[in-house]
Amino acid sequence: MYPILFRIGRFEIYSYGVLVAIAFYISLFLLIKDVRRQKTDVHAKKENIDSSTILDIAFWIIISGILGGKLAYIIVNPSLYIQNPLDASLWRGGFIFYGGLFLSLVAVFIYTKKKKISFLSIADLFVPYAALGEAIGRIGCFLNGCCYGKPTALPIGKVFAINSPAFYHYGALPLHPAQLYSSVFLFILFLVLKKIKTNQKFSGETLLFYLILYPAFRFLLDFLRGDSLGIIFYGLTLFQVICAGIVFISLVILILKKISEKSG
Repeated sequence: MYPILFRIGRFEIYSYGVLVAIAFYISLFLLIKDVRRQKTDVHAKKENIDSSTILDIAFWIIISGILGGKLAYIIVNPSLYIQNPLDASLWRGGFIFYGGLFLSLVAVFIYTKKKKISFLSIADLFVPYAALGEAIGRIGCFLNGCCYGKPTALPIGKVFAINSPAFYHYGALPLHPAQLYSSVFLFILFLVLKKIKTNQKFSGETLLFYLILYPAFRFLLDFLRGDSLGIIFYGLTLFQVICAGIVFISLVILILKKISEKSG
């Protein structure tokens, strides 16, 4: 599509970087608005979570999330960067979600422990906006040509730019716009998680639903993704196995919490 939005001399502005910046600022702006309405958020009020805390955590999330996602992508796709190491630039796209998720969760966990704030309360506040931010970011993936789908004969199929990861893999074949499938789902997930957050009964409930719904979707989407790792287990890719594990563990925890609520 349009990996480079425009050039100023030798300076290039990448669509992926622009969309990531937009995603971050929109999500952060809406999140801070929510936190400022703490009187409607029992958990935030109880934990004394304010705008300053949110800004600090957002800073660590964006840094650790981008670095974790990029590092994981480079490890999985070393051939893309051996001859062109400059393509590893953070603004040129190419990220693995679970690498970013893992490192950002570690960063937030360390921060909350240091500040003596509930990790689960913070996670519940952030995960709806994490979905929103990724929904916007996936549009950047589409423009950049990373996180692409498999070849398709459907009219919705897209041919990506010559210098994109999608073209590097499949050439001029029309591909499923898997990035847009993700974007639409994540926008819907944002609204669902906001509703769950409003009515949640215990700390961590919104996080658990996020860890069930998004990996479940990603499990299904991987059947259409063209950039996933090879089959490793009964016809499933590495990411599908990871997704299945996350969904199973999160679902068990959620069921046990619900049972505990009813018996308590």
